[in-house]
Amino acid sequence: RLDIDGVWRAVGTDSNPWRAWTPTLRYYEKTVPNGTSGGTIAGLGNGGWSTARYRIVDGMLDGYIFISPGATGATLGTGPLTVDMPIPCANWQTDTWSMGHLYTTGYGGDGSYDWHLEMLVKNGWTRGLLFTNPSELNARLETYKAQSAYNPGTGSGVPYIKGGFPVGPITIHASYPVDV
Repeated sequence: RLDIDGVWRAVGTDSNPWRAWTPTLRYYEKTVPNGTSGGTIAGLGNGGWSTARYRIVDGMLDGYIFISPGATGATLGTGPLTVDMPIPCANWQTDTWSMGHLYTTGYGGDGSYDWHLEMLVKNGWTRGLLFTNPSELNARLETYKAQSAYNPGTGSGVPYIKGGFPVGPITIHASYPVDV
């Protein structure tokens, strides 16, 4: 590509390396996430881990996120969930949506399922708010919650898992404009 300084640069070379960041999950109980602060860090449990990489290409953050709760002990809390991002969204962009996937392992529920996941990042935000389908019969999106903050317990999360919690690996292709 031809950069603004008049120099040709190959995308994906050492001049534009992939950078790592920690995609920390946070839950907000009964408060509304503001995209920049607050929340409690979610525990990924025994053997859980997360990794992410990004680069900036022509003013756009291009990133990949993988979060995997452990086989036991994940404490994703109650209420809405966000994931920390490395750079804020550009101030001129009202909001953006990045596509993802959630595979719930049931965490004591009635089985494993694949879910559509989207991440909302608004202007100035350094966290992405996660959304998914509330049930297998509902295509609308709601904020992803491991448990309801108002009536916590098994079967109270979004998406709904009968007798369990919607916990499992998350993958997201993050893409939004930045002021860099």
